[in-house]
Amino acid sequence: MTFFWLKATAFCHATEDQEKVERALYNLTGKKVTQIRNTTGHYKNPILIMECSLKRKADVEAVFARLGSETVRTILEELDLRMDNGILSLRFHKQQAFRGNAVLLRYGSDVVSIKGKARIYHGNEQDAFFHVKAFLESMAD
Repeated sequence: MTFFWLKATAFCHATEDQEKVERALYNLTGKKVTQIRNTTGHYKNPILIMECSLKRKADVEAVFARLGSETVRTILEELDLRMDNGILSLRFHKQQAFRGNAVLLRYGSDVVSIKGKARIYHGNEQDAFFHVKAFLESMAD
């Protein structure tokens, strides 16, 4: 397996509908939210941190299949920018994810963040990069 885990995270602000944010996470991962934590913002506004964790190979592959081959090809093109220390970091437009569209972003805070910890063999991060690249190439076909 290429990844130890994938974690999808989204913030739900007091002005947002919790069910819609959960739906955005579900649309990208195919899994229900597994953890919700309460926190407060800078101005004491309530914020929910919603997370969905995936560890099974079939679940991880299903996430990339849901993204579609065009999005996976874009991730491949930007892989050197999106991977650091064995962690693949992806950001998706939260409102588009709610609508069922996987729209990648490079910047922004109103996102669904997906991070994946790649398996590193023999302590070699470059090796992990090539394993992730090969996995994404197989998912892009």
